[in-house]
Amino acid sequence: MARSTRNKRRTTKRTGGMRMYTLSGKIVRDKDVLREGKDFFRKMTDNENEIKLCEFLMKHPHENIIKIHGISKDTGVGKDTGKGTGVGKDTNAVQYIDMELLDTDIEKVNKNQIIVAMKKVKKYLQNLGIIYIDWKPDNIGIDEDGNIKLFDFDVSGMIDTETNEWIIEPPKFHSYSVAVHNGMKTPIEIDDYAFSLGIKPDRSRSRSRSRSKSMKKSKSTDNTNTNV
Repeated sequence: MARSTRNKRRTTKRTGGMRMYTLSGKIVRDKDVLREGKDFFRKMTDNENEIKLCEFLMKHPHENIIKIHGISKDTGVGKDTGKGTGVGKDTNAVQYIDMELLDTDIEKVNKNQIIVAMKKVKKYLQNLGIIYIDWKPDNIGIDEDGNIKLFDFDVSGMIDTETNEWIIEPPKFHSYSVAVHNGMKTPIEIDDYAFSLGIKPDRSRSRSRSRSKSMKKSKSTDNTNTNV
């Protein structure tokens, strides 16, 4: 499951340039490096499965999935950013995933809009064979055009869409384990259950509508009694 410290890595406060999330969990910046003339986020990773999934998603973009600019090995870009990463001398396995910068303050977005967008994404990913698993608000952001987008594929998996067998099996973290414990067996069942755990509707709006209907019904009853 994605670490909670990552929630802070994307923000609307634009200081300019590149922001990088290092292997040690440190956030560093380089104001001189841009992507498409814009600020962007660079994630340093040694997770080969995440790299494969992101490479695949670059070929299959979606309006509600984070835009991935590119993937590259550590070439020393932004030399100061190498300090304190814990990478050491061997950087062969370390790669960068460059992606758009998102605003993760989604409290201002209607929860039911988020659910509609994420249901579209889930169906799209499952049709591609990607089993996301890590469904939660912490992994959802908003781009500069106001589009709701999913990010962070470090604990996702992939299946063969014909056999439904795992090609890349995800780590058995909380959502996965809970789904299996509750009888889910196939990757799609596990993903659907994980979605229901992490992406919940806005119950307060439902209760508000229910109270409104109840009050209207009560008033209607009172009027009927008065007319008798």
